[in-house]
Amino acid sequence: MGRNRHGAKRLRVLSTWISILLLIIVARLFQIQVIKHDYFLARAENQWSKSIVLPADRGTIYDRNGKTLARSVTRWRLGIATRQIENPANLIRSLSEYVSIPGGLESRIQKANGKHIVFANKVVLHPDDVKQIKKLKGVTIEEQRSRIYPYGGVGASLLGFSQQDADGTYHCEGLESSLNNVLAGVNGIGSRIVNAAGSDYGYEIIKEPVVGEPVTLSIDIEIQTICENMLSQFITESNGTGGSVLVVDPSTGDILAAADSPVVRTRSDCPDSLYLWNNFNFTGAYEPGSVFKVFTTSILLRNNAVKVETTFDCDDGDFGKFTIRNSSGHDDLGELPLLDAFAHSSNIYFARAVTNISKSEFYRDLKTFGFGLPTGIQYPGAATGYLQVSGEWSGRSKPTIAIGQELLVSPLQIVTAGSVIANNGVMVKPGLVKKLGQKVISAADGRRVISKKESAIVKRGMALAVESGTGVKAQVNWTLVAGKTGTAQKSKPGGGGYISGKYVASFLGMAPVEEPRVLILTTIDEPDYAHHYASNSAAPLFAAIVNEMGRSTDWFDGVVSSEYNVAESNMIEVPDVRYITTTTAQQMISSSGLTIKGNSIKGLVIAQNPAPGTRISQGAPVTVTVAIEDGQDSIVIPDLNGMSNREIKQYANSLQIETIIHGTGYVVRQKPSPNQILDGHKLELWMENRWH
Repeated sequence: MGRNRHGAKRLRVLSTWISILLLIIVARLFQIQVIKHDYFLARAENQWSKSIVLPADRGTIYDRNGKTLARSVTRWRLGIATRQIENPANLIRSLSEYVSIPGGLESRIQKANGKHIVFANKVVLHPDDVKQIKKLKGVTIEEQRSRIYPYGGVGASLLGFSQQDADGTYHCEGLESSLNNVLAGVNGIGSRIVNAAGSDYGYEIIKEPVVGEPVTLSIDIEIQTICENMLSQFITESNGTGGSVLVVDPSTGDILAAADSPVVRTRSDCPDSLYLWNNFNFTGAYEPGSVFKVFTTSILLRNNAVKVETTFDCDDGDFGKFTIRNSSGHDDLGELPLLDAFAHSSNIYFARAVTNISKSEFYRDLKTFGFGLPTGIQYPGAATGYLQVSGEWSGRSKPTIAIGQELLVSPLQIVTAGSVIANNGVMVKPGLVKKLGQKVISAADGRRVISKKESAIVKRGMALAVESGTGVKAQVNWTLVAGKTGTAQKSKPGGGGYISGKYVASFLGMAPVEEPRVLILTTIDEPDYAHHYASNSAAPLFAAIVNEMGRSTDWFDGVVSSEYNVAESNMIEVPDVRYITTTTAQQMISSSGLTIKGNSIKGLVIAQNPAPGTRISQGAPVTVTVAIEDGQDSIVIPDLNGMSNREIKQYANSLQIETIIHGTGYVVRQKPSPNQILDGHKLELWMENRWH
């Protein structure tokens, strides 16, 4: 009986504790599932998922002819989850069909102790290869977005650059920066899924990324290339420290090229300094010197301050409290009328002529030409120059400004004002963008600044300067051109005088004279003494650019006569490097001013493209094919990306190899891959209509 009572008591105690525990469990479940539901859900999601940014493809940038200048591409990061790999050798053999395998990968897999390793980064793959790689057990493949520039260093400071961080943030300079709101697109959101051990199960898309809009520029990449090549050549020849070239269509304001220094061949040559990413044509400012007489003459004519027959004694530089001198070599000019004084760039003439108008009139009309005002160009950090208000001018300011001193201008301001002369007295707004997405950017209506008659007089003066004045070295032998030289001593930083022996040589020219298709400003910064006059540096640079445009572009179709044969002094004949060693071939090609493209494997060159004797521009590549030294039947295939169908056929014929071509256009993929040995004398290529 007693035992039963004790048993019943123990049962009640046990039941009580069980009830208490059940209550605690229920309370805890209520707390987790109801009271703190959101908190614990977030903790759980953090353990098995992670929010990620899905970068949007950036919009493509095209030149005026539809050539791709910048585009976003998908590259791939390849890794191996080594714990899932049973036979590393078999995996590597399978992978080698689609991607280059780094040396020692098998050893890395074996030593990884089950950890994940990355063996390739930013690899470009064909979409079909991506699908096959994803089927390989243990191989991880991750998309990476990057920006490529098919023309390399050409236009680098103009286009700028765009780099994207892992969080989707862009860092941009140049046009990539000023057009970022159009190009950038909208990043998407994804959720990456992992298990407790950290294994990656991919991600799900929560919000799709939106691709950026394309942009079409006014730039002609062929003219840009010409300008950069010629600028580089003339900086070297004149021992200058730099320079710039700006080319516009004066009838529309379209900027066709904007080259400046340093001129880079590839983007890998770009210095770290942000200085490179500020194109001097838009952000720079300098004293223009005698080029400015183009606008002084225009203002004098507009205000009836002089007529064509008005003469001044160009040897009398005594202005009472100060003296104005002509440049060296322009002495003993005597009495000259307007256009002769213009052609011989007499400082004294214009310093005297400008006394016929008031300060306020001169200042007003300088503003009318756009000096000291924003240009409205869509480029970051564009300069407005410097023009002091007339109320603060000294007694010397007016004649000094008349000859291009005591003010600062940007190259773009000079060319914009120059369009008034080329365009029969009408100024057009300069532009870099033709289309934003599908929206066509129409040129603004022109603004008349001077009369057609006044512009014709100034244009005649510029033609005379090239015919018999300071700009004779700007002549070309197939059409008449016009222009004005400027040789300006460099001012000290912050003002207070000039730097002895330091000059900026410039030339503003148009071609042809009667109906100008281009207006070009060339500058050479700090040329040596033999070239410090613009007549010996900036003027011949103008001629070289116009000649090359006439030879290799259609910009002057209908202007270049059938009898004209451009002097090919600026073109280089490709040397014959076949059947010599790669070491000697490298030396011959480099000494010719060209670059070699192919591979660094030692052997015998058995083919080259372009063919020997072809004339190409300085710095252009010569692609060579090499037979390795221990067997002439073993051919090392170079990088053929970008070659056209015609070039490939010539290449294959020279090697007498069988070529299988998929598609038309330009090579985007090849097998064997670059620098690999051709197996069985069969080359397989994939082509697309547009080279990326």
